[in-house]
Amino acid sequence: MKQGIKYNKMRTTSSLFAVMILLVAACTKSQDDQVTSTFDVSVQGIGGDCKLPLLDFGSRTAEVGKLIGLTSPNTLYYAINLDSIYSKAGTSLQVTIRKVTASEERACTTMGPSYPSVAVTSTLTK
Repeated sequence: MKQGIKYNKMRTTSSLFAVMILLVAACTKSQDDQVTSTFDVSVQGIGGDCKLPLLDFGSRTAEVGKLIGLTSPNTLYYAINLDSIYSKAGTSLQVTIRKVTASEERACTTMGPSYPSVAVTSTLTK
């Protein structure tokens, strides 16, 4: 009789442990949950303040602001994760962007104009 009770307790404990692992795995947020969108942009060169490429989103600035949760009166945004081969001024690109995560934030010198940042997830030349 005691052996059957011990087995049931062990099975119940194992089941609860498995359920907890599944809950933790299901509730873990990943970067795959990030909302992305694709835009045609023009590279304006390297910004003096953050030493990052500046992308001009033209008339679609409001869409970019909505995507990253930060509106800006300017059409320029710093591009985080953009490969340096695409940073030449005048280059036309098609980029997929998302909101910058806390771990990607960059400290800038604040010695020049300030621009919001976007994280580039893919790039195509036009």
